[in-house]
Amino acid sequence: PLNIGVLGDIERVFSISEFDTEYTYALSDSLLDTNHSPDVLLYDDILGAPAVEKQKWLAAGRDELMSIVRDNNTWIPCDLPAGAKALTTKWIFKRKKERGKQDRYKARLCVRGFEQRAGIDFGETYAPTAKWVTLRLFLTICSCLSMFTRQLDVKTAFLYSLLDEDIYIKCPKGVGLDDDIFGLPDDVKRKSRGRYLKLLKSLYGLKQAPRNWYETLKGFLLDLGFKAILSDACIFFLYVDGRLILAIVFVDDILLGAMSNGDLNWLVGAFNSRFKITDSGEVDVYLSIHVERDWARRTMMLDQTDYIEQMWRTFNGQENLRVKTPFVEGWRINLEEEIANETDEDRIYTLSFPYRELIGSLLFIQICTRGDIAYNVHYLARFNSRPVKSACLAATRVLQFLYNTKHRKLTLGGVERPLLTLFCDTDFASCELTRKSVECYHIYMGNGCIMWSAKQQGRVAQSTGEAEFIAMTPGCNMVVWLRTLLSELRLGYTRATSMYTDNETARIVSENPTKHSTMKQIAIKYLMIRHLKSLNIITGGRVATNVNPADLGTKPLGVRELDKKSETFFNGIGDLDYTLVERPMTVISDEYV
Repeated sequence: PLNIGVLGDIERVFSISEFDTEYTYALSDSLLDTNHSPDVLLYDDILGAPAVEKQKWLAAGRDELMSIVRDNNTWIPCDLPAGAKALTTKWIFKRKKERGKQDRYKARLCVRGFEQRAGIDFGETYAPTAKWVTLRLFLTICSCLSMFTRQLDVKTAFLYSLLDEDIYIKCPKGVGLDDDIFGLPDDVKRKSRGRYLKLLKSLYGLKQAPRNWYETLKGFLLDLGFKAILSDACIFFLYVDGRLILAIVFVDDILLGAMSNGDLNWLVGAFNSRFKITDSGEVDVYLSIHVERDWARRTMMLDQTDYIEQMWRTFNGQENLRVKTPFVEGWRINLEEEIANETDEDRIYTLSFPYRELIGSLLFIQICTRGDIAYNVHYLARFNSRPVKSACLAATRVLQFLYNTKHRKLTLGGVERPLLTLFCDTDFASCELTRKSVECYHIYMGNGCIMWSAKQQGRVAQSTGEAEFIAMTPGCNMVVWLRTLLSELRLGYTRATSMYTDNETARIVSENPTKHSTMKQIAIKYLMIRHLKSLNIITGGRVATNVNPADLGTKPLGVRELDKKSETFFNGIGDLDYTLVERPMTVISDEYV
């Protein structure tokens, strides 16, 4: 393996003068030899597992087959019709780890959906899932309005939806009278007898299975009286005597919120009567995000400590390496120079480095809870198609920074009546190749940040004022969407949302058609901001750069600035002196449209 664990290899990427002992770190040789998670096994793997482990896996497989055959009547034995194609299946076994709980052994029988034929075996396949911003919005509403929450997991969810197509599969391994390693009852084996099986309901792996399940669940909720909203197809709401009940759906993981515990128990009972569910009680760990609630402060705190530790082990991070910033302040890659000076050893190194896998994992964390690395992940993702050695080393530095700060928690809510606040910022002409600017926006609801974005602008701005003005547009679009969603939930605002930028020119141009000589080239879509202000949806304001939290996503910051902006991002805008002019959010009666 290449020896990349010495400071000399980093010297060509970061100037040694920019480092002191606090930022010196090393990379592991074994990072180049990353394998899949040892917690995921296939059919042949469990056959060779130790006796105790094997019995746990077989019990998981038996539970899966009992649910498929006895509980849901998913298939029937048949002969294969002429011209029909039988799909094959695959067993997946996974050990699920949860904080403070024993490991769970799960088995899933999946159809090899890539064998399906479009127009014959499936039609429409799109199935919506809840957006991450919607999840944070849901948790903010529940914390601010002191709503009770419940977390449900529908077992073998896809098996509840009927199929419109005639689909056949070959009898899976370990199933049937002559090949039973799971110890199945006779009735289950009889229903699985034969070389071929016809599916009556969806099975995991089918291309249309997620869509069929979503339509089944949506129909169930609508029958209960819930209403779907247009802004996010995975949010449903119901008012009972003026009390709000919410449901947010992420495939088979469902979060419920209600102002009354009685309403919540009624809804859980309805789910239990229709589906086989796991009731996990108050939301604790949802989609790898740990949720901690403080009822007195009306807050929920989110962290991904377990996921970061797992990722750190997967990519073989190093202990006791002190990194206080994801990038060195002001650091950037000169791609042309890097490629021109690249050696054969560097090329071998980058080809062996799991760059895209690491960036993908960092991107997931950034999207969920760690907006403090939004700029870093956005910047490194530019090199996915052609990573260079300096980008590989920088990605590992971001991983080490995450591990060193893994206990940071994103605080949501914090007030009884939350307000929407938008902050925008840019780093003008920061790309050395294209001279495009990097823009960032943060949206706070109450005290907590519920949405953030950092990306390179699509056009070259000719001044800082123009760049800052362009940066307002995506944030304003998101504010309009959030206000629409809240209005559909009957929690809407009637006055303008405050928007802040640290550029006076951008603020003035967003309100009036001034500075024509320098702004006449602005595209029409960016002038939408003036229209929103004229409708009293957005109102503008100026904020000092040193307290603008959106500055976090525009460039590599030093330790002091990074800590200051991160404090605002994770713990909220608090008592900063902003003039907020919109009406607080309150529950509006059923008559409101």
